[in-house]
Amino acid sequence: MIDFKLNNYKLINSSDNIIPFKRNIQKVCRFCNKTSSEVSFNTVPHIIPELFGKNSVTSNFECDNCNNTFQLYESSLSTLVLPYITLLGIRTKNKIPSFQSSKKNGKKATLMRIRDNVREFNFHNNLDDIEIDYSENKCTIIFRTKKFVPFHIHQILLKISISLLPESDLIENKHYLDHLFCKEPLNNGSEIPELWRYQLGNKIFKKPSAKLFKAKDVLVDKEEFPEYFLVLAFGNIVFQYFLPLSKKNKHIHKKSNNISFEIFPAFYWNISKINKIEYNTFDILETRKVTIDEKIDLTFDKIQSDN
Repeated sequence: MIDFKLNNYKLINSSDNIIPFKRNIQKVCRFCNKTSSEVSFNTVPHIIPELFGKNSVTSNFECDNCNNTFQLYESSLSTLVLPYITLLGIRTKNKIPSFQSSKKNGKKATLMRIRDNVREFNFHNNLDDIEIDYSENKCTIIFRTKKFVPFHIHQILLKISISLLPESDLIENKHYLDHLFCKEPLNNGSEIPELWRYQLGNKIFKKPSAKLFKAKDVLVDKEEFPEYFLVLAFGNIVFQYFLPLSKKNKHIHKKSNNISFEIFPAFYWNISKINKIEYNTFDILETRKVTIDEKIDLTFDKIQSDN
């Protein structure tokens, strides 16, 4: 069941509240529980990966060993969002990255880049990657991502969520840490993570942000709500990630219950006008490498060809 009103959730933490990274202080890793006397804390860890845009949301509770593991997960998430990062002209750690589609049937890869604030597309002979409606000045472009592991996306979004969990909530949900370092989805009754992505018609997020919400009531008249969800926003893209079920509520979880997902409403940001909202869901428990086709609709003033 999907509800488009945010009735049963409250905001419990935000990336705006994070204390930035500091050197030369005693630290404990939130993810492996090792101290700075056991492991190093030299890397400046970003709670919001800089693949979503350059930002200063860093933490003091992630050791270098865990950071190396999470970078592997981030690479899958980067592959998924790269077409949008390039298209929106978002500057990551060093620059606005270019995007190159995976090759299809031996053809050259479609290339997208931004040069001198102008978006450039090179389709080579992949003419089936673009559909143009000259009468409406619209075009649809297909971007084929490189291969990535969806399960790693689940793990990095869970890591971001754990970074925002209040200490008391993390103590009650230590099993979340088990999900971070496993190679296969855990069959411990606490899964059912869910990921939604929706695209707003307007680019409204100048900087990436992360917010964590908690259910006011987990069970309402046989309607069961995941206890937590994360909202990760950048450019005009919003990810809403529902965390695995909390073990402390395992006694509530029954097959006869309906799982309800309250979709994070765009009006939360007081947006007066939104051209459109497009929703997508992903199977984030898939451990095999996959590639997906992203269809993006654009409008244009004119098309210039070098041919």
